[in-house]
Amino acid sequence: EFVGHYQFETELDASGNWMVPAPPAGTYSVRVKASHWLSKVAAGVIVTSSGASGVLTSLINGDVDNDNEVGPGDFGDLATAFLSVDGDPNWNSEADLDGDGEVGPGDFGILANNFQLDGE
Repeated sequence: EFVGHYQFETELDASGNWMVPAPPAGTYSVRVKASHWLSKVAAGVIVTSSGASGVLTSLINGDVDNDNEVGPGDFGDLATAFLSVDGDPNWNSEADLDGDGEVGPGDFGILANNFQLDGE
């Protein structure tokens, strides 16, 4: 069995799917981290010569400052961007947690619900 470390960065498509070049066949742990979301590790991912599929995981929203925890820094960044939209001087796309194009009460609600959670 192959033992090694591979790191790839990729973007999610509109359906939340992602693709990276396949490492050698083996069993891996896959760490998933997206913008303003906490990381999650999917263990036991089996890669074969035809690839891997079915890696399902859910991420927790609220990491505005990208430090892999939802804490005071995230509240500060969101407060600075509060009531802003793209083009405003205080706009921060990372603070638009609900993706509605504005930093508002819904974003604060998401952050408050996940306060003090950490990624893996």
